[in-house]
Formats: sequence, structure tokens, C-alpha cells
Amino acid sequence: MKEASEILSKVTGVRKPADKLDEVAYSFLQLTHPDPRAKIVNLLRQAATKTKGKDLSKLADKIAALAGQAQSPGVFDEIKNMVEKMVFHLMSEQKDEDDHKNWCEKETAKTEKMKTEKETKKEALQASIDLLTATIATLDDEIKENTKDVAELDAAMETATEDRNAERVENTATIKDAQEAQTAVSNAIAVLEDFYKGVGGVPKEDWEGFIQAKKEDPPMPTTSFEGTSYSGTEGGTGVIDLLRDVATDFASMEAQARSDETAQQQEYDSWMTGSKEDRAAKVKDSESKSARKMTLETKLEGKETDYGHNTKELETTEKYLEELQPACDGGDSTYEDRKAARTQEIEALKSAEGILEEAFEE
Repeated sequence: MKEASEILSKVTGVRKPADKLDEVAYSFLQLTHPDPRAKIVNLLRQAATKTKGKDLSKLADKIAALAGQAQSPGVFDEIKNMVEKMVFHLMSEQKDEDDHKNWCEKETAKTEKMKTEKETKKEALQASIDLLTATIATLDDEIKENTKDVAELDAAMETATEDRNAERVENTATIKDAQEAQTAVSNAIAVLEDFYKGVGGVPKEDWEGFIQAKKEDPPMPTTSFEGTSYSGTEGGTGVIDLLRDVATDFASMEAQARSDETAQQQEYDSWMTGSKEDRAAKVKDSESKSARKMTLETKLEGKETDYGHNTKELETTEKYLEELQPACDGGDSTYEDRKAARTQEIEALKSAEGILEEAFEE
């Protein structure tokens, strides 16, 4: 780009449209004997008027200045030399403009292609930036959701553990109470059975009679109730049966408490296992997404840097393309018009050379 700018600054010799000449009517020089110089001057001035060529008009003036000199090969050679120089100058000028035009066309095409490529790249970079930004935002939301879920799971597991501990304490207390109650009832039943068996209120078992026969029974206390022995109150067996029912209830309560403890512990263990697995999965998912997010953020940073560089390059390219226009556009006239004008001037000069050749031959 810098080199191209330097080329532009160095391009010289591109012929600008000549300032409009004042419209002056030129007349043919009237000589007694036809003078080829007058014919050449007239020819060149007519061509200069048509093409608005300043240099051609100046050349005509120079040749006209030689009109007072006698016709001689030396004068003709001088005129011929001026004409040839002018032809060479015009041809060189046209070549410079042709070269400049070709350079402008190539440089403009190259710059426009570069501009299109940078615009396409800019769009692609913007699309990548938008996609990366959206993906990072989604990952960030998912990580936050996982963090929230993990916090809720931690709180739920803590609550479940507290509830489980409370249930365990309650079940343990219930089992203990049931066991103590069963022991107390069992002791009471034993005391009552022993008493009632002793007084005959409750029949003894066969094996108990065998044991009693071998023991020396203590003398029974005497009573003042007409010599009859005490056999206990009626309903003693019912009391014992009632206590046995109570003992059965306490045994059922203990069994239920143990069953509840087992079921509640299993339910707690199962729920805790699932919750811990769910928590571990969310933590792992967050770690994976955090790592991916960091990778994408690094990639996004690179894309944004590329976008910034590309934007500056695009701005430079667009500015250079704008600078090319005034240097390549040729001003008020077109390249074709300038080329046509030079062609007319060269043809007029060659015609002048022909006039000189004819005059010299004579």
C-alpha cells in the first residue's frame, strides 16, 4: 500500500486538460511566394484550436517567429526538429498516460478486491464473535444453574441428615421405652403368676408341681377365717392376661420402631446416594463447562483482536481507494478524449513534417 502511494505521488507528466484558449481568429499569411512555414503555422493553430493544445499553439508561435527569415534548409531543419520533438513529446506523454492508466486500473482492481476480501473477513469475524459470545453466555448461565442446584442439594442433604438423625433418636427412644415396658410388664406378670400359683388362684404347670414336691414347703399361715386357706381374688388370671396383652403391644411397638428405622435408613441412604451422584455430576459438568468457557474466551479475545486489525486494514484500504480516484480519474476530460486530442495533434505535426519534406524536395 505504501509503495503504491509512493508510485502515485511520483506519477507525473499526465497531461491535464489545457486551459481554454481565447478564441482568436487566425488568418493565412499572404505571401507573394507560398511559404511552407505559414502553411505549417496555420495548420498547427487550427489543430491547437480544435484540441485546445497549449503546447501546439506555442510551437506554432515559435515557427511563426521564424517567418521573417529566408527560406533555407537550416530554417527547415530547425522547424523539422521542433516538430519532431513535439511529436516525441506527445507520444511520450501518451505512453506515460497509458502506463498510468494501466497502473490505475490494476491498482484499483487489486484494491477493490482487497476491500471485498476484508469486508468478507470482517463479516466472518463478526459472525464468529457473535457465536462465541452467545455460546459463552449460555455456558455461563448453565454453570450458574449448576452452582444453584449444587447449593440446593447441599441444603437438602443437610436437612435430610438432620431429619434422619431426629428419626433415629425417636426410633431409638421408642425401642428403649418398649423394651423397658416389656421388661416391667414381664416382671409384673411373673410376680402375679408366682403369687396366684402360690395361693391356688392360678393352676401350676405339671413341672412346677414336681418341683414343689421336692421342696420343703414352709408352713402356711393360719387365718382367722374359719380355718379356710386364702386362694386369691377372683379375676387374677384376667389381670395377668391383660398384662400379657400389654406386653404384646409393647413388643409390636418395638418391632414397628425397628422396622421404621430400617425403612427410613434405607430410604435416606438411597436418596443420599442419588443426591451425591447428582451433585457430583453437576460439579463435573460445571468444571467441564468452565474449562470450555475459558478456551472460548481466549478464542474470542483472539477473534476480537483480528477484528480490530481487519477493521483498521479495511479503513486504510478504503482511504487508499478514495485517494486513487482523483489521481486516476483524469480531471474534467476523459482518457479517451485526451488520447483523441493527442492523436489529432500528432497527425497535424506529421502533416507539417510532410509539408516540410515537400518544400525541401522542391
